[in-house]
Amino acid sequence: MAELWLTLADLPEQGREVHIADQSVWKDPVHEFQIQASIAVPLTARLFLLPGPEGLLVRGDIAGQVQMPCDRCTRNVRIDLEAGFEVFEAYAPEEQEGQGAEGLITDRQGTPELNAAELLWEQFLLALPTKPLCSETCRGLCPKCGQDLNDGSCSCDSEGSDPRMAVFKNLKIKS
Repeated sequence: MAELWLTLADLPEQGREVHIADQSVWKDPVHEFQIQASIAVPLTARLFLLPGPEGLLVRGDIAGQVQMPCDRCTRNVRIDLEAGFEVFEAYAPEEQEGQGAEGLITDRQGTPELNAAELLWEQFLLALPTKPLCSETCRGLCPKCGQDLNDGSCSCDSEGSDPRMAVFKNLKIKS
């Protein structure tokens, strides 16, 4: 997975804004985790880092466009990503510093640093739609022959399409 470490040692009390346009932050993990998505318009991120006594407040947003297969018909669809987020990350306890403590902030060679790549990857995944669709009216694929029903009907018999439901075919309910 890509790494992008931001040093927190010289972070001013009023905070600092950081812009990130390095596409490897997203492309490398997409490939590594075999996510069915590709970057159509380069992604950019804006982070505002605000230090506090107990941890770091990170406000930011990600913008760009990805291409993913439609969940119903598998056609490629472009999806605009515009996601804002706010994350508070506590500083690593002193007894865990330098010991590979889990978290986004790590003491690396005596300097606290934020793993920005991991934070941005997590926010990228949260911004992706769980069910990408080419349109709300997408009819999908025929479960029998695989015909794209958006292009027209198929010649498959629509009656009795699921043999598991045959038991209910003659069921009559009295009201």
